[in-house]
Amino acid sequence: QLTGATAGVVCEIVRRLGIASEIEVMPWARAYQRLKEEPNVVLFTTVRTEEREPLFHWVGPLFVSRLEFYARKTDPRRLDSLQAVRQVDAIATYRDDSGEQILKSLGFDNLDSSNSPQSNARKLASGRVDLWFFHDIGAPRVAHEAGVDPDSIEAVYTYQQYVSYIAISKKTASDIVR
Repeated sequence: QLTGATAGVVCEIVRRLGIASEIEVMPWARAYQRLKEEPNVVLFTTVRTEEREPLFHWVGPLFVSRLEFYARKTDPRRLDSLQAVRQVDAIATYRDDSGEQILKSLGFDNLDSSNSPQSNARKLASGRVDLWFFHDIGAPRVAHEAGVDPDSIEAVYTYQQYVSYIAISKKTASDIVR
């Protein structure tokens, strides 16, 4: 059962428009690739970045969140800059999501990419990575889903605040987007 605020918004839009549609849950990288290549694809929830701006049609804004670097609460290290973050051995990222794309564009070469955010929470909790880069709204839920006590991790450095939207593939006809 698909749940969450954005899923509710999308389902309500579909219901009001009387559109026959199927919502599929799939790995982010595959969904993002389909969004870039195919018509009539909607991806939610998607961070609207400068790099992505021309690639999609945008519906929103939906909510504001922060991209944070998370560490184990038992880790004594405190980070006060991106330069300090660059010095750690490994940062867990979610393959092809906005966080990983941002860090790659900034030249980070210490990324440990996964196909699921839950895997990243487990990597952090087990000490396989030093940091996990994820958004503040989802981190506690994802940690819980991964069997990690959300109280055992904490945000140690905020990269930026961002706004999330529903993204629609650019190849989708304008009348459908409207």
